[in-house]
Amino acid sequence: MDISRDGRQLAIINMFSGAMLNRKPHESWTIACANPVKILMLPARPQGETVCFEPQGKTLLINSERARQPLWRITLPQSDGKSE
Repeated sequence: MDISRDGRQLAIINMFSGAMLNRKPHESWTIACANPVKILMLPARPQGETVCFEPQGKTLLINSERARQPLWRITLPQSDGKSE
């Protein structure tokens, strides 16, 4: 799990997929977590539980615990354009 630098996105992943939560400015995480999540389709990794946002919050870096695993850069879907 990681929270973006601006504090508005939360990424949670497992070996097969991930989920993204977005929160509005000044919205609590309690309220944001009650909203629907965006499902992320991710490459399969043997122990794929490592995730972090890049500083701009537009991509995730994911990895796996086993030796010689690639570092994956996942471009996040863009916002639907609605004001938050």
